[in-house]
Amino acid sequence: MYKKLVVSLGIFGALLSSAYASNCPSKTEVQNVLKEFNLPSSMSIVDISPSKRLKDFCEVVFKVSPLNAQYFFISKDARYIIQGQVIDLKHKSLVSPNLSKYEKLSSDQLKELENHVDFVYNGKNAKNFVYFITDPQCPFCHEAENPLKEWAKKNHIAIKVILYPVQTPNGSLHPGSIRKSAELLCDNNSSYSMLEFMYSAPVPKNPCKKGIEKVKSNIEFLQRLGVNGTPTFVGPKGKVETGIANSKEAMHKEFDNLIK
Repeated sequence: MYKKLVVSLGIFGALLSSAYASNCPSKTEVQNVLKEFNLPSSMSIVDISPSKRLKDFCEVVFKVSPLNAQYFFISKDARYIIQGQVIDLKHKSLVSPNLSKYEKLSSDQLKELENHVDFVYNGKNAKNFVYFITDPQCPFCHEAENPLKEWAKKNHIAIKVILYPVQTPNGSLHPGSIRKSAELLCDNNSSYSMLEFMYSAPVPKNPCKKGIEKVKSNIEFLQRLGVNGTPTFVGPKGKVETGIANSKEAMHKEFDNLIK
């Protein structure tokens, strides 16, 4: 959430009627309140609903990118906003909406994601598929490679690999990832075994131009989606999981959930 979205918006209370004592403000009314703040144009409100645990407040879920859902609370009279963690002391738990159901890709976004697939593993006679968005120098991605391969073979699932060297404001999170990713796409090197090998391989000096261009295209698209970490797994219906569980069995359960 952004710093300029402060706790109290009392000065805006007169904008809305007290008739909202039992109902939430509409999206338009909340947007009018937020106009006074320097928020990104990409921000969109996706849901407003009464909070089941925070009396007289509503939960506002918004996105700044397709896979980046966030929330704040607004009072039903639209006089106050609460941004940040709210803890229920009685139940010793965080009061927050379930954001996972909003962090999914649409059918159109899935079609575009398909255009960025670099190679497919276990595709012959596969009954289903998952997208594996990975950085060849990411240690967590490397840790996920074998459990994912085992699960895919056992369940006849194709793995659609998309190479994504994660970027930071200062460059690649893992220096050399762009060149390693590009090398995988040059000279018919695109295979799952080469991906596994590339983790410990030396960084190539001069990968082909075509490979560099393809990797940069992946980076641009995935940044727009809001993919900010690897490994990221996407199911055929748009479900998304980022990161890995702490055991092979737990990882397999997460993979199962992606294709349900």
